[in-house]
Formats: sequence, structure tokens, C-alpha cells
Amino acid sequence: MADIHNIGVTALNVYQRALNMTGHNVANVHTPGYSRQRSEPVAQDTIFAKGYYLGTGVKDTAVVRAYDDFLLGQMRASQSAKSDAQAFYRIGSQVNRLIAGENTGLDPMLQGFFDAVQTLADDPASTPVRELLLAESQALVDRFRFLDGSLNRARDEVHSEIRNAVGEVNNLARTIAQLNKDISDSFGIHQGIWPNDLLDQRDNAINELTRYISINTIKQDDGTTTVYFGKGQPLVLGEESHSLSVVDSSLIPNHKEIAYVSGGVGGITSDQIAGGELEGLLRARDQFLEQGRNQLGLVALGLSMEVNAQHREGINLMDQTGLDFFSDLSVTQSTDSYLNAAGSDYLFDITVTDLTRLSAADFSL
Repeated sequence: MADIHNIGVTALNVYQRALNMTGHNVANVHTPGYSRQRSEPVAQDTIFAKGYYLGTGVKDTAVVRAYDDFLLGQMRASQSAKSDAQAFYRIGSQVNRLIAGENTGLDPMLQGFFDAVQTLADDPASTPVRELLLAESQALVDRFRFLDGSLNRARDEVHSEIRNAVGEVNNLARTIAQLNKDISDSFGIHQGIWPNDLLDQRDNAINELTRYISINTIKQDDGTTTVYFGKGQPLVLGEESHSLSVVDSSLIPNHKEIAYVSGGVGGITSDQIAGGELEGLLRARDQFLEQGRNQLGLVALGLSMEVNAQHREGINLMDQTGLDFFSDLSVTQSTDSYLNAAGSDYLFDITVTDLTRLSAADFSL
């Protein structure tokens, strides 16, 4: 039988729990990834007496998190795009400062070299002017070597950052898989009641994962979340996590690729990395550092070939002709892939005969 005392008790119990929940929300205001929680009170079942229904008070039906799946997905996509752009911009700015810098760039050395060439053309018999050209030429060569070494070191630093980012991805994947297990176990033990704090922890780990790589997630009926990347490669399946690794390229020396490891078997998946810091680092390495070194090499080769061709037309102080000014850079040795059969001789020499046909790119056969 419903009475005013029972109704009051149910209300006190419900709102006491609501006050406790408010305190919990306030206490976690600075907790990373915490979602505000709220109770959902509903009227208790009524009873039929004396020809009509009587109310019996209020009760809690659930404690839910205040969050939005759509907004969470938008935030994750924005986070991946932001991290991608930040890494790409940071490496690009570093290369730009190096190449275009007044004290580190190539332009001042090139200008000094051509000024010395013009001075020698005006007074070709002057020994001091000849020595000046040699000094400017050596300075130019040293600058090429400095820039090449700096780009190499920057590439190695990017590879180190890629290793660190891959390590973070693997750690977060393991964390999400463990939280999937904890959530699924709790959901089953407590008969379908969601463990909100564990859900927050998993969402926070997934949010952190999007800093490094763009992902897609699918919620399962048992409370677990499946995490995919690329073209559908699973990173987390239920309580199981897969991993990424950094491996040597089979074709390009000192070049690293990202491999996807599943069931102990790995395969190159660098082109499947989309978004996040990893894509920004890979794009910056390929577009700024690798292309920068190729462009630098092309400038050095073009300059040496054109200067040598003109220099062979002249004579030195000992009446000798047909001599090169710079060392010949037109013949370089190829690099054999480590995937080639053991003992096979696939190495060959490359001779550049037409500079206009050469591009600043890697060639593979």
C-alpha cells in the first residue's frame, strides 16, 4: 500500500544518489576524458486501489553518461587531421629554414661561386682571382655536403619519431583491448549495467590513439569496441590487439616503412596510414626530406655537368684542355635489394647522358 512516508523515502533515496553523483562529477571536473554522469529517475509502478491508480514514488532506472557519439567521431577526425598537419608543418618549416636560411642555405654559396666565375672571366690570368674561385668552389661543395648531411640527420630524427609513435599506437591498442575485456566482464556480471568510468577510460584511450593514426570504430553488443585503420585492418578486435612495427625498406637504403603485424605475420602498410601524427611524419619525410635530398642532388649534378662541359672547352695555364672542374658525379652505383636471391649480382652502374631526362626521384627496377 502506497503512503506518503514510502513516497518520501523513495524520493530521498533517489535524490541523495543524485547529489552523490553531482559530487562525483564535480570531483572529476579535471579528469582527462571524464564524461558527466546523470541519473534517469522515473515514476515507480502504480497500484490499483479503491477504483483508481495510486502512485508509489520515484526510482532510478540508469546512470548514463552525457556524451554524443556523433560529436565524439567529429572530434576524433579533427584530432587526427590536426596532428597530421602539425607534424607535416613542423618538418616542412625545419627544412625551409635550413634550405632558405641566410647562413645555411645554398643561394649565398651559389651567388659567391658565380661572382667568382665572372671575376675570373674578366681577368683569367690572375692567380689571386683563380685562387678565389677555388675557395668559393670549395665553399659551395662544403655547403652541398652540409645540406645533404643535415637532411640525412633530419630523416633519422623523423624515423625515431615514427618509432615512438608506432610504440604509442601499440600501447594504446593493448590498453583498449584490456578495457574491452573489463567492460565486457562487468557488463555480463552486473546484468547489462554499463560501467561508465571504464567506458570513459576506453573513449579517452581511443581519443589519444587518433593523435597518431586515423581510425574507425564499431561498437559490439557485448560492450566491446572494434578499432580499424587504413582499408579495414583491425587494430583491436574484442580483447585482442594487433600491432604495427617499423622495418627497413627492401628497395631504398636507410628508409623505414611501417608494417602491420597480425598472427605473427607482417606486411608493409605505410600507404594505409591515414591521418594522425604518423601520416604527417611519413608525408613530411617523403615530400620534404627525401625529395629535398633528391632535388639537392639534381642541382649538384646539373651544376657539375654544365660547369664541366664549359670548362672542357677552355685551357689551363699549362695549355691543357678537356679537363673537368668538378669531380664527375654522373655515374653512381645502384643498391641491391636485400630481398634478391643470395649470391645474385643485380648491381649495375648508371650513367647520366641527358640531364633534361633526369628527375629528382628514386628509380627502382
